[in-house]
Amino acid sequence: MYIQTYLKEPGQYFNQADACIYVVDIQDRDRVYNAVSYFKAVLASFTTLSIKPSIHILLHKAERYLNEKNVRDERTMRMLKPG
Repeated sequence: MYIQTYLKEPGQYFNQADACIYVVDIQDRDRVYNAVSYFKAVLASFTTLSIKPSIHILLHKAERYLNEKNVRDERTMRMLKPG
């Protein structure tokens, strides 16, 4: 996967980062776990590089949950909730 390249050489891609915008497709439940794992690895890279960019997490396709209270999406939203 091409995004793994960012983790192999984080200094090349993240060193000058002022902001991190991370988008998670909540309707792609099969990939949400991978997205969370990758995001944790990105955060670890920030720690290693001693950088503190502002972080923004966007939940793509959340309207089905917000408008229809879709049960499957609700489970995904609970899984993504910090804490």
